[in-house]
Amino acid sequence: MYRLVGWWGSPQLALAQSAPNALYRYLFVSSTPGDHDHCFLCWKAISSHEKNDHEAYTNGHDSICFQCYDEYITTGFGKLLGDVA
Repeated sequence: MYRLVGWWGSPQLALAQSAPNALYRYLFVSSTPGDHDHCFLCWKAISSHEKNDHEAYTNGHDSICFQCYDEYITTGFGKLLGDVA
């Protein structure tokens, strides 16, 4: 099942259309309490907090959680989004 989010703009679409080798996995590390990041596609929190994901993928600027990575990048579905041909 795919989640299509109505607030996506061209930056989110571009990230969803990324090639797998354009993203790398990272571990969120911060010594600042409450510091966190968000998945750029679904807004899921990424942080050191026990209730959040501690790892994600990034293009060096935006983060993408594992679930969105699997749904859009791994499957290639993201490349089909916005395709009007």
